[in-house]
Amino acid sequence: MQEHAQTGSSSPFSSAFSSASAPFRPSPQMFEELQSRLRELLANSPAADIEKNMRLMLGSFFTRLDLVTREDFDHQTRLLASTREKLDALEARVVALEAGRDLAK
Repeated sequence: MQEHAQTGSSSPFSSAFSSASAPFRPSPQMFEELQSRLRELLANSPAADIEKNMRLMLGSFFTRLDLVTREDFDHQTRLLASTREKLDALEARVVALEAGRDLAK
Protein backbone atom coordinates (compact mmCIF):
# COMPACT_ATOMS: atom_id res chain seq x y z
CA MET A 1 0.00 0.00 0.00
CA GLN A 2 2.80 2.40 0.76
CA GLU A 3 4.14 1.74 -2.74
CA HIS A 4 0.90 3.08 -4.22
CA ALA A 5 1.17 6.29 -2.21
CA GLN A 6 4.84 6.77 -3.06
CA THR A 7 4.60 5.92 -6.76
CA GLY A 8 1.43 7.89 -7.31
CA SER A 9 -0.48 4.95 -8.76
CA SER A 10 -4.08 4.81 -7.72
CA SER A 11 -5.79 2.14 -5.69
CA PRO A 12 -9.08 0.59 -6.79
CA PHE A 13 -10.87 2.87 -4.31
CA SER A 14 -9.19 6.14 -5.14
CA SER A 15 -11.34 6.75 -8.21
CA ALA A 16 -14.49 6.46 -6.12
CA PHE A 17 -13.28 9.18 -3.77
CA SER A 18 -11.44 11.50 -6.09
CA SER A 19 -12.91 14.90 -6.82
CA ALA A 20 -12.38 14.48 -10.56
CA SER A 21 -14.82 11.59 -10.87
CA ALA A 22 -18.55 11.97 -11.46
CA PRO A 23 -20.79 12.22 -8.38
CA PHE A 24 -22.06 8.95 -6.99
CA ARG A 25 -25.66 8.28 -7.99
CA PRO A 26 -27.21 5.22 -6.37
CA SER A 27 -29.66 3.30 -8.47
CA PRO A 28 -33.02 2.02 -7.23
CA GLN A 29 -31.67 -1.50 -7.62
CA MET A 30 -28.93 -0.71 -5.09
CA PHE A 31 -31.53 0.37 -2.53
CA GLU A 32 -33.65 -2.70 -3.23
CA GLU A 33 -30.62 -4.95 -2.78
CA LEU A 34 -29.65 -3.19 0.45
CA GLN A 35 -33.20 -3.49 1.75
CA SER A 36 -33.30 -7.16 0.83
CA ARG A 37 -29.98 -7.86 2.54
CA LEU A 38 -30.97 -5.96 5.68
CA ARG A 39 -34.31 -7.78 5.83
CA GLU A 40 -32.49 -11.11 5.46
CA LEU A 41 -29.96 -10.12 8.13
CA LEU A 42 -32.69 -9.11 10.57
CA ALA A 43 -34.72 -12.23 9.84
CA ASN A 44 -31.74 -14.39 10.78
CA SER A 45 -30.72 -12.38 13.83
CA PRO A 46 -31.91 -12.42 17.42
CA ALA A 47 -33.49 -9.01 16.79
CA ALA A 48 -36.32 -10.70 14.87
CA ASP A 49 -37.00 -13.02 17.80
CA ILE A 50 -36.89 -10.13 20.23
CA GLU A 51 -39.30 -8.11 18.10
CA LYS A 52 -41.69 -11.06 17.75
CA ASN A 53 -41.61 -11.74 21.50
CA MET A 54 -42.16 -8.06 22.31
CA ARG A 55 -45.16 -7.90 19.97
CA LEU A 56 -46.67 -10.98 21.60
CA MET A 57 -46.01 -9.65 25.09
CA LEU A 58 -47.46 -6.21 24.31
CA GLY A 59 -50.45 -7.77 22.54
CA SER A 60 -51.17 -9.89 25.60
CA PHE A 61 -50.76 -6.89 27.89
CA PHE A 62 -53.13 -4.71 25.84
CA THR A 63 -55.69 -7.52 25.63
CA ARG A 64 -55.76 -7.74 29.42
CA LEU A 65 -56.31 -3.98 29.63
CA ASP A 66 -59.62 -4.40 27.79
CA LEU A 67 -58.99 -1.44 25.47
CA VAL A 68 -61.42 -0.27 22.81
CA THR A 69 -60.82 1.29 19.43
CA ARG A 70 -61.28 5.01 18.91
CA GLU A 71 -64.27 4.30 16.65
CA ASP A 72 -65.98 2.27 19.37
CA PHE A 73 -65.25 4.96 21.94
CA ASP A 74 -66.66 7.71 19.71
CA HIS A 75 -69.76 5.62 18.96
CA GLN A 76 -70.37 4.99 22.67
CA THR A 77 -69.88 8.71 23.40
CA ARG A 78 -72.56 9.63 20.84
CA LEU A 79 -74.87 6.93 22.17
CA LEU A 80 -74.41 8.18 25.73
CA ALA A 81 -75.15 11.78 24.70
CA SER A 82 -78.31 10.64 22.92
CA THR A 83 -79.40 8.58 25.93
CA ARG A 84 -78.72 11.53 28.25
CA GLU A 85 -80.97 13.76 26.11
CA LYS A 86 -83.77 11.19 26.22
CA LEU A 87 -83.40 10.78 29.99
CA ASP A 88 -83.54 14.55 30.51
CA ALA A 89 -86.70 14.73 28.38
CA LEU A 90 -88.32 11.87 30.31
CA GLU A 91 -87.43 13.45 33.66
CA ALA A 92 -89.01 16.73 32.55
CA ARG A 93 -92.12 14.85 31.43
CA VAL A 94 -92.38 13.00 34.78
CA VAL A 95 -92.05 16.30 36.66
CA ALA A 96 -94.81 17.82 34.51
CA LEU A 97 -97.07 14.79 34.99
CA GLU A 98 -96.52 14.81 38.76
CA ALA A 99 -97.20 18.55 38.90
CA GLY A 100 -100.48 18.01 36.99
CA ARG A 101 -101.46 15.16 39.27
CA ASP A 102 -100.79 17.27 42.37
CA LEU A 103 -103.01 20.06 40.96
CA ALA A 104 -105.82 17.58 40.31
CA LYS A 105 -105.98 16.56 43.96
